Amino acid sequence: ADRISVGPFELDRASFEVRLAGTKLDLTSIEFKLLVMLIEKRGQILAREDLLRDVWGYRNLAHSRTVDTHMRRLRAKLDEHAERIETVHGQGYRFRAEEHD
Repeated sequence: ADRISVGPFELDRASFEVRLAGTKLDLTSIEFKLLVMLIEKRGQILAREDLLRDVWGYRNLAHSRTVDTHMRRLRAKLDEHAERIETVHGQGYRFRAEEHD
């Protein structure tokens, strides 16, 4: 589906648009791809290596802080909903599913 709705998050792949509680967010294409992947796989831990491969298309998965830097920027844009993106130390990242999702 081109549209994904989870709680206050509304994503539209066709227009690369994200609305959070009705307000349009200004995300980069990488931030958009990260958020889509996290929401689609909500509740699952996504390893940094998987994110580097699937979002950035990197083949050489040497240790990189790229994912961490982009996650920090994405969280800042999510404001009070930033806690939905959890860091699972030594594992990667997870979008926390909630009952009302």
